[in-house]
Amino acid sequence: MQTLTLRDRVKLQRFTRGLGPEAGPVQLDRSRIFILPTATGLLFAGVLLIMLFGSITYNNSMGHLFTFLAGSMALVSILHTYRNLAQLRFTSGKAPPVFAGERAGFEILATNPGALPRLGIQLQPRGESPVSIDLAARQTVGVILQRSAARRGVMQLGHCTVSTRYPLGLFRAWAYLELQAECLVYPRPGPERPLPR
Repeated sequence: MQTLTLRDRVKLQRFTRGLGPEAGPVQLDRSRIFILPTATGLLFAGVLLIMLFGSITYNNSMGHLFTFLAGSMALVSILHTYRNLAQLRFTSGKAPPVFAGERAGFEILATNPGALPRLGIQLQPRGESPVSIDLAARQTVGVILQRSAARRGVMQLGHCTVSTRYPLGLFRAWAYLELQAECLVYPRPGPERPLPR
């Protein structure tokens, strides 16, 4: 893992594209994981604010109790959402060769070294649909991420996003991966023709 300088930590590129291609296993730590509220989380915050104003206006102690209880649950869910991604390890596996025009499959090995299960993890290559996995405690799971192989040559997996909304869906934690996974793309075979006489 590379050490980030202060200048590297505040670059906008780090928040939008990650750190660039990396070899070997990538472990998600606090410098890689970002977290923001979802649209549902913002709506929930608005409802809490309305409930708080109503409780203050009508001096309703049960309203205060329920508002602060729901707010504290939302704040605790931030920690659980972050912890669902923290310390996960990702390694590139095999990628069998394909012909141009087919879909290339890149194997990614996701490892959970912790004692708690990790639920609702999504891996999504750029421009493709996400793949969801659940990891039990101390388990390694192989995931196949597919991309369209348009041209022949060596194809890179490229930019990939790991994200989760577990447990309540109020916050989304994500991290960027760019593993050095390669797939060999052969030229597309031509149509079958009869042999000349």
